[in-house]
This record gives sequence, structure tokens and C-alpha cells, in this order.
Amino acid sequence: MADIVITPLSPRDRDRWAELWRGYLDFYKTRLPPEIYEHTWRRLTAADRPIHGLGARLGSTTAPLVGIVHYLFHAHAWTTQEVCYLQDLFVDRALRRSGCGRRLIEAVAAAPRPVNVVVLGSTGRRKRITRSHDRSTTRSPGSMVLSATTTR
Repeated sequence: MADIVITPLSPRDRDRWAELWRGYLDFYKTRLPPEIYEHTWRRLTAADRPIHGLGARLGSTTAPLVGIVHYLFHAHAWTTQEVCYLQDLFVDRALRRSGCGRRLIEAVAAAPRPVNVVVLGSTGRRKRITRSHDRSTTRSPGSMVLSATTTR
């Protein structure tokens, strides 16, 4: 298999991104109107991006998307620092178990952050990079919180 390349989303990715995000939403039996797709895409590609997006590709930076991840930084009640929240992660069914999901998660963990950001595990404890799905009603279905610190 070709190397997995992780890049920011670009305008040429719009159609394929929508297909992959639709697959993510279908998995959680969720439907959103077209205006939400447009609104989310604008937020993912805006210069001041409130939500960040990355794409996985095979072989080159110009290859079509095979996976996507959305993440954001926000205030948290358990710390004075902002936290990184991995919101959506989806890989094309044909490429599951290929390492694309792992590479997307690693890219979020390594992404540039605003000053004074900590990354918390789903329990709120700071620990090494971990991944945990949370299907509770307090987060969007399947969302993850990454942890990248070692203190409690």
C-alpha cells in the first residue's frame, strides 16, 4: 500500500470531504441538511478556523481524501487551560485497519496549538497520548479526546 499522507483540507477536497463526512454521519444514523455541510466546510477552511480539519491521502498530497478528522480547542471546566477535542474521525471503509485513522489521530496530537492548551483524556486526567471513543450524550457520537501530558 502507498504511504499515508496527512494534509490540511483544501478547497479541491470539498466533494470528497462531504462524501466521507456523510459516511461518518450515516454510521451514527444522523442526517444533516445541506446548509450545515456548507457551514461546516466554511468553518474548516476559514483563515481563523474555529474547527480544524485534516485529510488522509494515499501516496501524495494531491491524491483524493481517504479519511478525515475534525478537531477544535475550547475552554474546559476542569482546568484553566484550553483543551483539544477530536470531534469527528472517519476513514473510507475500503481502507479501514490500514493505519489511516491512527495517522490522523497522531496528526491531531502533533498539531500546532494555541498557547496554554492541555490535552485531556476522556476521564479528565492528564496522561500519555490515548484514544477513547465516547458515545455518551455529552459529546457528539464517537468523538474522542486526546491526551498528551504526563501529570495528574
